[in-house]
Amino acid sequence: MTSFSSARLGVLFRQRAQLTDDLRHAHAKAERLTLEHNELVRKAGQAATAGGRQRAQLQASRKGEEAARAREHADALSRQLHEKETEIADLIGALWAASQSLLSADMIRQLNDHLGAISDHLEQADGRAATLIPELNNLRAAIRNQSRLISSLNIERTDSHDGRDRDPAFPPNRGVPVVQMGWRRGSSAIGEPRSPQLRPEAIAALPSQVTAMLFASEPRDQPRPDLDTEIREILARIDEATFGHRIILRAWPAAQAFDVIPGMNRHKPHMVQFSGHGTADGILMMGPHDRSEPVAADRLIQMLKWTGENLRVVFFNICDSEAHARAAAQFAEAAIGIRGQMHDAPARNFAASLYSGLAFGNSVKRAFHQACATIADEPDRVMPQLFFRHGIDPHTVVLVRPEEGGTP
Repeated sequence: MTSFSSARLGVLFRQRAQLTDDLRHAHAKAERLTLEHNELVRKAGQAATAGGRQRAQLQASRKGEEAARAREHADALSRQLHEKETEIADLIGALWAASQSLLSADMIRQLNDHLGAISDHLEQADGRAATLIPELNNLRAAIRNQSRLISSLNIERTDSHDGRDRDPAFPPNRGVPVVQMGWRRGSSAIGEPRSPQLRPEAIAALPSQVTAMLFASEPRDQPRPDLDTEIREILARIDEATFGHRIILRAWPAAQAFDVIPGMNRHKPHMVQFSGHGTADGILMMGPHDRSEPVAADRLIQMLKWTGENLRVVFFNICDSEAHARAAAQFAEAAIGIRGQMHDAPARNFAASLYSGLAFGNSVKRAFHQACATIADEPDRVMPQLFFRHGIDPHTVVLVRPEEGGTP
């Protein structure tokens, strides 16, 4: 029996080694597929065309199913490994009981050490299994939720009267709904481009001067977007506008993340702008040693939310900043972000034209469409996205007080 059991023990250890290796590869595959699925979901939300969105949705759905199957496979391998280690421990125990009288003291110590190691490993496996089950359940729930979100991206956008879209990522029963107004290739002309006239009491309530704060970041490890030129062009367009004297632009160059709160507390701006570079992980601000530091949307929005007592408009003149703008519109009246990549020259033209429209006393909506029109010949013309907090009338979001009887 002892000879047969010893041979069986060798087989079990080889099987255990193979299961361990298979489990490691299964976990790596499941994590890779999950990351690929999340990236496809992000691309579906940022797709500029309906065809591109549908292709990304289909790919994301397939990748989600593949990731779920990979997780189930890893779960099955984990259970098999646990059973194999239990079988090994039982067999070693039987061998020890049957051969106790024949074993030397050294052999007994080795077997005890081996049993102790397997016992520790079994306890760790039990702990991993206890945490793995809720993680798998959460993953399945997340995949189902993201599949519903992907499906909702096909919902017909509403309010064709002025081109507004309700963002499916913020349905009316979750959080603060946001109304989106985008600029995209092949879009039809916006109906009723002239906003209704502000009431005299609304004009009188506007401040005589407004402050716009511009946080400009040019990390040395990124291509330089020439933000000095952008600031100069904005100031020039403000100066030539009828009510440009009512806008005070506070530029904060080489801005770091921890500059936002003191800057907001000191100047209490009505409008804040971020310029520089952005990625899917967040906007890039100056970090240690002049290197870029990504600032995620939730972190930045919390900074603005708790310091923006006068804040009405947030403008991200940064690539891949649509998510930041959508989040900012949950507490600001309006927010502007960029979908995808925009070249430096059209980004500067868009920003300068936006300020020009505001400095002539126009509403944010009208200034936004004027700025979009100035870059309509550029290949990036689909990118600017305007968001309003639900319940806000876009015609009434006017920063600069016009003359009595002016048309915002």
